[in-house]
Amino acid sequence: MNDFISPFLAVNSEKTVMISKLMTTPFRGSPEASFVAPGVTLFKNALGGTVAVFARHLKMSPINHQSPGHRRLLLQVLDRLNGKPLPYVVMELQNIYVLHGKMEDGADFLSVFNLNFDPLNSIHLRVQKRVTEILELTPEGIWKPLEWTQNDVKLEIAKRLIDYEAAILKIRTTEAVVQ
Repeated sequence: MNDFISPFLAVNSEKTVMISKLMTTPFRGSPEASFVAPGVTLFKNALGGTVAVFARHLKMSPINHQSPGHRRLLLQVLDRLNGKPLPYVVMELQNIYVLHGKMEDGADFLSVFNLNFDPLNSIHLRVQKRVTEILELTPEGIWKPLEWTQNDVKLEIAKRLIDYEAAILKIRTTEAVVQ
């Protein structure tokens, strides 16, 4: 896809970490690959902040950057920028908007909005702690328990969301980190 007219990233500082590489192959699926340039880099700036830079061919459709592989790369970069894995990540490929906060009692407050025209049959999250309880806030203002299953970092909440519906959740966890 690259016509080699676009400029490439270059690592010019020891404060830069290369997260991924741009490679070229003679044909799609070829086992042979040659390094072209850094793909994603993290740089520590003079103020102590970390800057992430993604290489992108400007002629490519943005849809190409929403693939499962690019999503995994983005999550890896966000986890690194955060200094540790994010506490909650929605693993759906639909358009989902999430707000996260802490409640006074220490529970996690999570609002999950299905911004898609398709229903979401259950909510799949990547989590970092063992879940002990999940409650949903009903329209009557009552916290109602929800069914859920957890397998390591994978959490499935048995809550169906129709298009443009929101779920307001209270999630209690242990301090034990999921391995």
